Order: sequence, then structure tokens, then C-alpha cells
Amino acid sequence: MVTRRIDWLKVARLVLLSRQLDRLEIEQLTPNGKVNYQFSAMGPELAQVLLAEMLTHPHDAAGLYYRSRPFMLASGLTASEALAAGMARTGSPSQGRDVGVVFNMPARQGPTILPASGDVGAQYTPAAGWAQAIQYRTNQTKEGEWEGAIAVALGGDGFMLETLHRYLPNRVPIFGMHRGSVGFLMNAYSPDGLAERLARALPYVLHPLEMIAIDERGGRHQAVAFNEVSLLRESRQAAKLKITVDGVVRIENPRETAEAAERAMQDGRS
Repeated sequence: MVTRRIDWLKVARLVLLSRQLDRLEIEQLTPNGKVNYQFSAMGPELAQVLLAEMLTHPHDAAGLYYRSRPFMLASGLTASEALAAGMARTGSPSQGRDVGVVFNMPARQGPTILPASGDVGAQYTPAAGWAQAIQYRTNQTKEGEWEGAIAVALGGDGFMLETLHRYLPNRVPIFGMHRGSVGFLMNAYSPDGLAERLARALPYVLHPLEMIAIDERGGRHQAVAFNEVSLLRESRQAAKLKITVDGVVRIENPRETAEAAERAMQDGRS
């Protein structure tokens, strides 16, 4: 990956262009029924444009998600193509055959944009496949022009958790960079020296919480969680829960425990 000198005027133009396209869709096109699915990219424009500017290898590739239009603009998508995509018209990369926020595009002035879908976390699979192709062409077929190429995947809220769940059986190492508001399990964001950072990264082994639930019919349901477990009630009937951890009852009645905690907080404020 060759470091490119940043053209800040170009970066500013792309960031403002993306923001203006969002405003046009939100304020005019969507209310008038011209755009059916509007997913704003306001917020991460600068980070996405800078990342696209850093992907300078001819065999770099990126798997995107539905808020990645700034990245697409920095990779060569034109403003007219972006508008046509949102309105499902010809002149877009898919010629109107796909929802406007789902992208794929051969390399123009940046990385290859891998085929995307709307499912959360689905952008990781093509990126992982491209990364494996880079490894194969570099190490097996000894194609020197692939040396140093990388594949990246962009995601939004919950993307890291979705990726961890999806690839847990494969034990694939995951390296995420934080550009949101929480940054759960993420590394600090910096496009500089990315290949070197990956090489120096220390592995951290996660031990997810295993949840086993038994329903009223005796059915056994099993899942794993990295940060939380939630239960959604499907009927209006009351539900009584008991939570055990390693065979020890930790919470006999979650509702009573929550009410007691709330009363204690109120007593502390009074």
C-alpha cells in the first residue's frame, strides 16, 4: 500500500458533496416519492473519504454497507450516478436494478468495490474472500503484483458483533477500527501504516457467554453472546424469569430486582 499525499481540497469537496446529496434526498426527493430507501451517510463522511484515499494498491478492495456513499464518491462514483442509484434509474452502477444504497463497482480511481447486500454483516464475506485471494496469489502462485494488497470491510452499529457471531465457528481473526460512538471491541482508527499495525496486532481470545433457555414445552434453545443477552416476549402473557450463572442463581426475579434497584436509587436522591 503506497501512501498517497492527501489532496485536502478534493477531500473537502467529496465530503460536502456527500452531505449535499443526503440533504437533497431527505428534504426533496424522498418526500416527493422519488427515493424509496434513504439511508443517510451524514457523520462518517471524512473518515470514509480518507480511507478510500489510502487504498492505492491496484488490487485493493472494499466490502461496503448501506451508509458508504462517501467512500463510493471517493472511489470514482459520480454525483449523477449516486442520484440515479437512489431513484432506481439507469445511469447508476446497477442500471436501476438494485436498491440505491447497495453498491458494487470495478476499480476506477481507487479500490474494487465488492458486491454488497442489505444484510448486516454481509459485507464481510466478500472482503474475506478477496483477502484469501490476495494470500493465494501472493504465496501460492507467486504473483508479485498482488503483494501488499488489502481488503477492508466497512460497517455500522453492531457490525463487529455480527461479524464475530458469523465467523465464530471458523476462528477467523477480526480487526476492527472505531469510528462510531461506542467502539465495542474496536481498535483506534488510523489509516496510516495499516499493514504494519495488522502485523503488530496482539491477538485477544474472547470467551463468549453461553446462554441456554428452556421454554414451557421443554424445548432447549442455545446461543452465545459477547456483550448481552435479550429475551423478547411474543405474547401478552406475563413472563417469570430466573437467571443462573455457572449453576448459581444470580437473579431470582429480574423485575423485582430492577424495581428494588430503582427504589434504592430514588431513596439515595431523596
